[in-house]
Order: sequence, then structure tokens, then C-alpha cells
Amino acid sequence: MKTIISFLCLCLICASTIISCSSPLKVISFTEAVQDSLHVTFPKESFVQLSQSDSLWQLDMRYTTSDNFLHQPLYPCEACFLRKQTAIQLYKAAQLFRSMGYTILLFDCYRPLYIQKKMWKQLPDANYVANPKKGSLHNRGGAVDLSLLGPNGKEVEMGTAFDAFTPLAWHNAEGLSEEAKKNRLLLKSVMEQCGFKALKSEWWHYHLPDISDYSLENKKWRCR
Repeated sequence: MKTIISFLCLCLICASTIISCSSPLKVISFTEAVQDSLHVTFPKESFVQLSQSDSLWQLDMRYTTSDNFLHQPLYPCEACFLRKQTAIQLYKAAQLFRSMGYTILLFDCYRPLYIQKKMWKQLPDANYVANPKKGSLHNRGGAVDLSLLGPNGKEVEMGTAFDAFTPLAWHNAEGLSEEAKKNRLLLKSVMEQCGFKALKSEWWHYHLPDISDYSLENKKWRCR
């Protein structure tokens, strides 16, 4: 019960936070997701919002700013939505990182399909941007872009910045500092331990392997 109560700071603003041209994105609270981890009441494809207020992670949603490869804001405000199972697995990873003195720093979560189309138009390279005809795992709510904050509260060295689409961003890149290698290995080992898979060309991207059957979503959210 104590563990469940600790999740209250992750609760969603209700479904009115989300809008769509057709129907609203179905959203449940993080508390509901944890209490229903066996997917008895809510299906595993339900969406959950992660809150900035929780100490296990911080939000630095780059597509709300011009600090991204398109050099323009794409989202109206900071918001991180994930499928229920993705959120639960990320919480497990966050707990492990916290036990080692690290905090997850989130760059991107669920991404509407119309944003994917803008990205593909700017960079039609499947090594870095998924073709919107097939859709991205971000469009399905099953992927996260992230880094780590160290014990001093500062982002750790990873060898490149987020969205640096260069050979140095690949996991097998040569020429990285020992510190960057160590930090990438830490991120990768914990995320894989919690069920995520890495993308070989982006050190910051992780996704669950079993979410490709989830629907592609194109729904927007509205800031309060």
C-alpha cells in the first residue's frame, strides 16, 4: 500500500488534457496502471502520463523547444505519455537507477504520427527517423528517448548530444571517452534488464520489443 501511495504524484490530469480530431486518447492514472499490472481492468495498450513532479525522473522534452534537429518547437508543452506496460517497465528502470544515485532524464515519449511525418520530411534516413508509412515505436507509445542525471544532478557525458545523428551516436562508435562508454553501458544494461531494447544508431532510444502490434496514434494533447 505504501508503494502504491508513492505513485500518487505520477497521476494524470484527466483525459480532458488530451484532444484529437476524432476521439480522445484513453488515459489512466499511473496508480491505476500499477494496481492493474496484470491488465484485468485496463488493457495494456492504455496510455499513462509521467509527471515531472516525481523524483525518479525529470522531463526535458526537446520537441517543445527548438533544441532538436528540426530547430523548431513541435509540441505545445512538456508532456510524456507511454503505453501502460512501457510506463511500468520504465518505472522499474528508474528505481534501479535511483538505487545507484542516478535519475532518468526524458527527452521524448509518445509522438503523434503527424510529427513523425515532419521529421521524415526533414531527415528521410531510417537509421535515425522511422518512415511514417510504417510508423515509429514512439507513435505507438512504446519507446522513450532518455539520458541520465548523475548524483550531482547534472546530465552525464554520453559522447554526443541528443539528436546528434552522426556515427558517434551509434552504440558501437569508436573514439568515445571512457566516461561516455561507461555511462552508455550503464544506461543500456539497466534498460535491457528491465525489458527494453536499444536502437543501434541512437544511444538515447529504447523501446519494448512487443509493442509493434499496438496501433499508431495521431492524437494531440492540450496544455492546461
